[in-house]
Amino acid sequence: MIDAARHKVGDAGGRALSNSMASYFLASIICLALFLRVWGISFGLPYDFTPDEIHEIVRALKLGAGEYSWTPGKGGLYYFLFVEYGLIYVFWRLSGQVSGPEDFAILYLQDPTAFYLAGRLTVAVMGVLTCLIVFFIGSRLYGRRTGLIAAFLGTTAYFHTLWSHYINVDIGMTLAFWCAILSYLFFEQKSQYRWLIASGVFAAAAFAFKLPGIFVLFPLVWLLATRSPGPIGMPQEFR
Repeated sequence: MIDAARHKVGDAGGRALSNSMASYFLASIICLALFLRVWGISFGLPYDFTPDEIHEIVRALKLGAGEYSWTPGKGGLYYFLFVEYGLIYVFWRLSGQVSGPEDFAILYLQDPTAFYLAGRLTVAVMGVLTCLIVFFIGSRLYGRRTGLIAAFLGTTAYFHTLWSHYINVDIGMTLAFWCAILSYLFFEQKSQYRWLIASGVFAAAAFAFKLPGIFVLFPLVWLLATRSPGPIGMPQEFR
């Protein structure tokens, strides 16, 4: 069975790494991922030199003003921004920096730095979490060594690191995509349908972030269609 073969591979890749050593390497990789994604994150501010960021910011502000418009496959991130901007508004209101929504809007027009940084840091954290998720996937399938290699590759991937500096939906879509895969692996391991539901929720989130996220359904549907009954059912082709 795939489970036995997988654990043989996992043991071969994991015996040389103790739990403490693996944890040390993982912490180092995650710290590197965070450093690479926040380094220079304030570039260009308070000016806008990017094509997509202002659209997500304005959508979040419009949502705060009561204007709601959802386009399938092109959203999701501005909900996070809406919550963050709401918290910023409450903090500024309590600290006396604004006296109402009008002042809040004027501050955005005068200097949008805080709005950009809040969104960019959110995307950067999503990028770091993606590196952590691929570690868990690699470790679950082939052992901790493979998981660490996968996390390191994700950490140093040029385009993933680059786009983690911008407010964009691609990084969130990627995170939700891999979360859907990891949740399904837990479903196969434990046969608990809450993990299958979680996988479906993350798949829907990937699609909500951006249209290409729908492609996560192809491996999930195929795995479900070829799944064998039992606590751990893997596709027959992988046995």
